[in-house]
Amino acid sequence: AAAGPILQTLGPDTTYAEYIETPLRADSMKMLLALRAGDPLAITNGVEQMAGMAGLESRVFQGDTIWSSPFGPSITITGGNLIIGPVETVESAMRQVVNADAARLSETPRFKEAASFTSPGAVYYSWMDFGAALEFTVWNLENWDEAMRSELEELGFADEEIDQWIEDEREFRGGDDFPPPPVDVIRRHLGDLVGETHIDEKGVHFRGGWLTPN
Repeated sequence: AAAGPILQTLGPDTTYAEYIETPLRADSMKMLLALRAGDPLAITNGVEQMAGMAGLESRVFQGDTIWSSPFGPSITITGGNLIIGPVETVESAMRQVVNADAARLSETPRFKEAASFTSPGAVYYSWMDFGAALEFTVWNLENWDEAMRSELEELGFADEEIDQWIEDEREFRGGDDFPPPPVDVIRRHLGDLVGETHIDEKGVHFRGGWLTPN
């Protein structure tokens, strides 16, 4: 019953974002999901009811409420959106909402250039900092054991089990790591990745491409 008011007033605008913190490490990739809240009060009441059943704890941050659990993402309603993600990412988004002078990706020349590639009326738009994503991919290839350990620790495995998993993986690989792709060469030729999806009577159409690097 608590989910009814939430589902009825969410969307349709939805934003999913991932960003990569530097210096690179196993948990550098962060995520955030924001859904437009048509009726923030109804959604807040619904989340309050669900929080009690799910064992979420609430606290006030930047004038709004965050609901959190040690075993899952945090939730807040702020700036007309229901926001879901790791607690540090949710807090960062809440700071952005109340800070009118905060730097915004949408206002940068780089993002505006990428947006000019798209056309109105799409049901889905995407943008990727391809260079940053490529560097993080290469880091994971070169530091697979650290990345694997971090993932298994997050899942709650004991150190002894993790050590065995990593040793088994190292034996499976035979000690030979795959050579990383030439990041500098690729970045000289491929810039940001942009895409859009349109729907009409003829079907679903996707258009995308790599922009020229700046």
